[in-house]
Amino acid sequence: MKNKKEDNFKKAYIELLTKLQTAVNNINASDYSKKSLGRFKEKVEKIVYEANEYIKN
Repeated sequence: MKNKKEDNFKKAYIELLTKLQTAVNNINASDYSKKSLGRFKEKVEKIVYEANEYIKN
């Protein structure tokens, strides 16, 4: 049972990261990358990067 919960959590986590990465890519491709959105984008990118590193380990 524990493995199934962990698998479900990991799937949900990966889905969240995928959606965050898509949002970051949309911001990068838009004209909205001004200072405030740039800071937001950097913070989200950091979260995505750290989460991806966590999943790899």
